[in-house]
Amino acid sequence: MLVAAIVDDDLARVKELLKAEPRLATEFTQKAPLLERYIAHWIYAGDGALHVAAAGHRAEAAKLLLGAGADVNAAGKHRWSRP
Repeated sequence: MLVAAIVDDDLARVKELLKAEPRLATEFTQKAPLLERYIAHWIYAGDGALHVAAAGHRAEAAKLLLGAGADVNAAGKHRWSRP
């Protein structure tokens, strides 16, 4: 749900989800979401919501995630890349 809100650039929904579940900002995906249709960048299993926001140029969503505790140095499992 958080990833969908980020992709849709629905900041009100991102805020709502992070307020209800702050841990969502730091969790990694278990399987790769199919987002290439919406974001011109591959998202891998093990990437986090901040990876999605950065790849999709969703700067305001990224700021909300950082405020909720997302780590800019968090590296996903697949390529060990940072957001």
